[in-house]
Amino acid sequence: MKQNVISYLSTIKNEILSINSFLYNNPEKPFHEYNSCKYLINILRKHDFNITENFLDINTAFKATYGQGYPKICYICKYSAHETLGHIYGNNSNAAISIGAGIALKEILNKMNGTIIIIGCPGLYSNGSEIKMTHENVFEDADLIIAPHVDNTNSESGTSMASIPLKIDYTLNKTDNRSLEFSLFNLQSLNQIVKSSCDKCYIDKLNIDINNKIQDKLINETFKFHLKSPCIKEAETIEHKIRSYFTSLESMLDIKYNVCLYELPCKQLISNTVLSRIFSHNLKECGIINIDEPKTMEYSLGIGTISHTTPTIYPSISITDDTSIHCPSTEFKDSTLLELSCKRILLAAQCIAITSIDFLEREDLLKEITVNHYNNIKK
Repeated sequence: MKQNVISYLSTIKNEILSINSFLYNNPEKPFHEYNSCKYLINILRKHDFNITENFLDINTAFKATYGQGYPKICYICKYSAHETLGHIYGNNSNAAISIGAGIALKEILNKMNGTIIIIGCPGLYSNGSEIKMTHENVFEDADLIIAPHVDNTNSESGTSMASIPLKIDYTLNKTDNRSLEFSLFNLQSLNQIVKSSCDKCYIDKLNIDINNKIQDKLINETFKFHLKSPCIKEAETIEHKIRSYFTSLESMLDIKYNVCLYELPCKQLISNTVLSRIFSHNLKECGIINIDEPKTMEYSLGIGTISHTTPTIYPSISITDDTSIHCPSTEFKDSTLLELSCKRILLAAQCIAITSIDFLEREDLLKEITVNHYNNIKK
């Protein structure tokens, strides 16, 4: 079975690499990836996938399936670009890997039970459509999820930060010019709450909207920020402290505070170590030998939220041997078209497909990743 997949992938390599170059040359900002989405859907339809467009009423999302029954193998396909800088995150290559793996695996599904699912997820990493899809229970029926990620090193799937996007707004009850001082006091208090709760937690992406003095008008002030933590439960505890603090201020200062979410929270990535081990073994078998230890991402990932419902990995695949070229960057974007990158894209697609075959053929491995998943969630 595995050799059949490898042989077939070699016959469609130009088509797979055309995804990489097309998306590179036609970058589209998050949730406006109309041409990218159409291009990917047309390729999948050509290979007999059943397509649901406008998935969950998200204009540039899609769901592609082939096969029937269980196991259900799901690949995440990302294709959004930076609004002005293009594919600095390498999503042109990430999409090529996911689509390539899906088409290659489809070739052997007529000979065995199982379903391949490819979910097209618009949006960038921390606030992409994956979070909404998780809340809609899209991934709960899948047996495993693989979300390939090109980088400047090969590394096992690790973890990421949890994030709670909070907005705090209030109106001062006097028309004076002390609003800036008042806001600085509140910010300092916020920071103290976070720092005293966890030395690895912090406030990120802070945005402040203050009109320091408007003649004869009450002054509205707004803070928007991401509360970052290694663990969503810890972040939720700090969020509760923040809400309690501002509730206590209301009675003392006679000011009404409104504390709310302005985006959906993002949970930390919990990598399935069994699935990661098997993928890393197959990656070495495919010729990518040097694989680093699991990486801790200092940013939030939508795939993190998915990983709390289904066994998931987010492995890093190096597309450059120059570790000074970082993702995201324009240098990294340009690296996605080079010969080494194209070779690694095909090898990564091959590895994902043959890893999937391991789980299609062996029920014991499915049980092992399920046990590992529930043990990780309990921690």
